[in-house]
Amino acid sequence: MLLRRLSKNVKDQNWFAVVLDFLIVVAGILIAFQITSWNEQRQARAELAEAEAAIRSDLLLNYVWAKERISLRDCRVQGLGELSERLLEPGETWTGMPLEQDEQGKARAIEQVLRSPNRPWTDRVWKAELARGVLNGMDPIRRSDLDFVFKQAGDIFEHQTKITDLQSRLKILSKSVELPQSDRLRYLDIVSELDEHGFWTELKASQLCAMIELQELDFDEEELALLRERAGAVLDYELRRSQYGDCVKPVTITNLETGGASSSGGGVTCDISGYN
Repeated sequence: MLLRRLSKNVKDQNWFAVVLDFLIVVAGILIAFQITSWNEQRQARAELAEAEAAIRSDLLLNYVWAKERISLRDCRVQGLGELSERLLEPGETWTGMPLEQDEQGKARAIEQVLRSPNRPWTDRVWKAELARGVLNGMDPIRRSDLDFVFKQAGDIFEHQTKITDLQSRLKILSKSVELPQSDRLRYLDIVSELDEHGFWTELKASQLCAMIELQELDFDEEELALLRERAGAVLDYELRRSQYGDCVKPVTITNLETGGASSSGGGVTCDISGYN
């Protein structure tokens, strides 16, 4: 109707009416664009808030895994050191060296010589939301910091996968067997690889841990209950001691215990002396 009236006014050379109708059309278009823009911004804020909740959960869980890994550093260094010294001993008789079995160990046909945590380090939510552009509304400095954190998490997961594979190749050492010098040197190479991957895992875990402590992580009680359940095995000191030995240190995460916003840990700090 408005266009028909505009056409009639042009024919009648009623220029005031033409200008008025034109301004009405333009104003209508601008208002429509503004409403669309407001809706898009509101949706973007809602999607960012939803992504932030998932990212916070991933951050806290990666923080727990990092604290656990750091707590086992002395165990790793001691265990690999003792194993490498035994492999360098003369002779061909090898006396098996299994760990004390817990329930998890009893489920295996061949005992493990070394153990290390196998945790779900995750960066999938971060990568997915970054690719979708949902994180464009996040503060650029924070986005850069978190990108570093999740890159470290992805790298640690790759090291963890290689560690798990290498440890499985040492399981024969849990048995008492004849072990020629050539085999001893081959296993020593595996131990050396484990040492390298362990070093980088702990270094990256230390950097990730320290960066996460700079973030403000607030959770409601429902979120905390779920996170406590997922991190329960790490926070259970006696369970971890049965798996990794007496050199395990307690890992406490303040906001999983009290519901507070602090991410500071208890017996284990993010710093690894001589690494950073």
